[in-house]
Amino acid sequence: MVKNIMLGLFVLWGSFYWSNFVYAQVSVDEIVDKANKVAYYEGDDGRALVTMVITDSQGRERKRVFKILRLDVVEGGEQKNYVYFQEPADVREKGLVQHQRG
Repeated sequence: MVKNIMLGLFVLWGSFYWSNFVYAQVSVDEIVDKANKVAYYEGDDGRALVTMVITDSQGRERKRVFKILRLDVVEGGEQKNYVYFQEPADVREKGLVQHQRG
């Protein structure tokens, strides 16, 4: 996912860079549309088990384990993401839903 975002940002930067040489007129809406498309994961529906370690400025670590489920409602547009926490006990069985619209 990070690779897709980085690639998208590189492509977006390239379009700005080359537009100066071509003298293309790019509207704000076109720029926003391109940036929004970069934010979407372009793969198929998916799921992942994630372990995240949070380290504070004093070196103390906290661990979170959660599942992410992703559903592409509209290809290249609307997506639904569900995050379900499994560890630690204070966040166990809690979840959140993210709905991205294209």
